[in-house]
Amino acid sequence: MLPRARAVFASVCFVLVAGLSSLPAQHPGNSNSFYQQLRGLLPGGETIQVANFDLKRDAAVFALRKGSITFYGEVNGKVTGAVFRGDGHLHITPPTAEERHNLQIVSHTEEFDDDFDQLVMRFTDATAEELHKASAGKTDADNIAIRGGLEFHNFAREHLHDNFELRLLQDVLSPAPGGYFMAAIRTHKAPHLMFIDDPLGAEDVAPEEVELMNWNDWGESIPLAFHRASEYSNGIPNGNEANAPYRILKEDLDVTIEKSGFLSGNATVYLEAEQDGVAVVPLDLYPTLRVSRAETAAGEPLDFVQERKEDDPDFGVVLARPLKKGEATAIRITYAGKDVVMNEGSANYYPIARESWYPNASSGLGNYATYKFPKVFN
Repeated sequence: MLPRARAVFASVCFVLVAGLSSLPAQHPGNSNSFYQQLRGLLPGGETIQVANFDLKRDAAVFALRKGSITFYGEVNGKVTGAVFRGDGHLHITPPTAEERHNLQIVSHTEEFDDDFDQLVMRFTDATAEELHKASAGKTDADNIAIRGGLEFHNFAREHLHDNFELRLLQDVLSPAPGGYFMAAIRTHKAPHLMFIDDPLGAEDVAPEEVELMNWNDWGESIPLAFHRASEYSNGIPNGNEANAPYRILKEDLDVTIEKSGFLSGNATVYLEAEQDGVAVVPLDLYPTLRVSRAETAAGEPLDFVQERKEDDPDFGVVLARPLKKGEATAIRITYAGKDVVMNEGSANYYPIARESWYPNASSGLGNYATYKFPKVFN
């Protein structure tokens, strides 16, 4: 190579390297610092005594007769959990005749009652303040409470496959007040009972906000699910209730499906906030589809959450800043994976992930958006 050619080549290489170094760095999944704090958090903060205190959550009353409460530490200035150990009783009066009838069929009673000796609570509502007001004084740290928190931490990943930290992150990063409450209850009859009160819609039963779920070796059952009692009093509950924090306006998809069925895609999601303070956007995506990048429409990298597909792989994107109600934004997601489409032969492909082969809001019927994508088969 001539000396001048070498110089030109070196200059071109320098420009390319300089250009590449100026590109914004990709954010690895699960690297958001607040999410990492939530993910590794266990009870171990202040421990108080409590006696004869009723913690009321919608139609449920958690009667804390006598015991201790160990709090989780703060994340972004917010306490998101506590573990009660002692003598307690759970009472639920379903607000509808239908739910009372269903409960009668399952347990031969129209109201739910059971004693418990442990509650692992995760929340973003006013639970911490209420428990502190009920304090009968501080006491020594409870190592068994820490173990209870760790056991639920592992149980949620290995059996429920639900990422509760992602749900907490939505409220922890939002400037708006949170309203989420979940209790994992160890009762005398059911060691893995869960009560959820979520203004965004409870897991598996949204748009209904309140759910009682029981887990055993045969899987999950839901003895109770209903809208908040105040909605029945006001005559406003309905199956099309829009309590999701955002809605998708449209989505552009560029998807490639190989002959093996391996799918790779780029999705640009245009969305609008339905509430103030939308900081995290949870999206439904099949667990074997792994996200490699999330970014703004301008190409700025965004934090995202997606744990291992064997554990609790719920997917969500952390926005560059919280949105106010009515504000719109766009996010681009790059993803790929197998086991989503099955090659049946003769150029026929069967979609296994019929509702989640692309990132979507999974908000059910009635919330429509425009989708545009070119299909490419290699």
